Amino acid sequence: MNRMPNIELTRFELEMLEARRSYKTGGEGSIYFSDSGTLYKIFIDPYSKRFIGMPENKFEKIVRLYQEPLDYSVKPLSTISSNGRLLGYEMERKPNYKPLSVFMYRKELIFYLKEIKSILEYYASKDITYGDIKLNNILINRRSHEVMFCDMDNIRLGKYPIDLVGLNLEDFIDGYGRVDEVADIYMHNLLTLKCLNYKGDSYSNILCGIKDGTYPTRFEKSALPIIKSMIDPANFTGEYIIQYVKK
Repeated sequence: MNRMPNIELTRFELEMLEARRSYKTGGEGSIYFSDSGTLYKIFIDPYSKRFIGMPENKFEKIVRLYQEPLDYSVKPLSTISSNGRLLGYEMERKPNYKPLSVFMYRKELIFYLKEIKSILEYYASKDITYGDIKLNNILINRRSHEVMFCDMDNIRLGKYPIDLVGLNLEDFIDGYGRVDEVADIYMHNLLTLKCLNYKGDSYSNILCGIKDGTYPTRFEKSALPIIKSMIDPANFTGEYIIQYVKK
């Protein structure tokens, strides 16, 4: 196996990075543009926003993803440390890719949702559950029509679990009882409903609407039992609804 390279930042370089405005900040880390055209993800304390060490679970996944690269995924390039402490990792930058948007044409959205389904099935074949399936984590190149997933350090990879579980995925796990490819099917269905029927609604509001009897239009009748089963994850059929969409 190839040994993953490491970027060792000096104290001055670390202070300069910490003072720099981040490109994006989430619940676990901040992402910065590097001087070499890549991206740095540095893990932070969600309250103080100070840099903290990379969790061991994430380190193990990042090393595996470096040694066994995945298709359709933003790839890690090296770890990042300072004074011997692992802080994060360097990853590819995809400048021609933009997050999936609900404001695309319907035909285009259907195409990308089917592509995303195929990628999730590929991940399942690698014993991977992506989990946090949402617009910002799916990158689209509208010229080449390629799809890329980012935020790869938060996946379930074999025995290494998802680190940060979102509310809707947490509710699904509570009802279904475990994290596997069925979780990704459930989350993909929510993404499909948001993209095609409920553009301005959160996943939680979509589920509340279904529970109240508000069902989406422009799906074949075969989709309705699947959609109804999503109300209680324990009873979810484990089927994709994108296959029943009407163009």
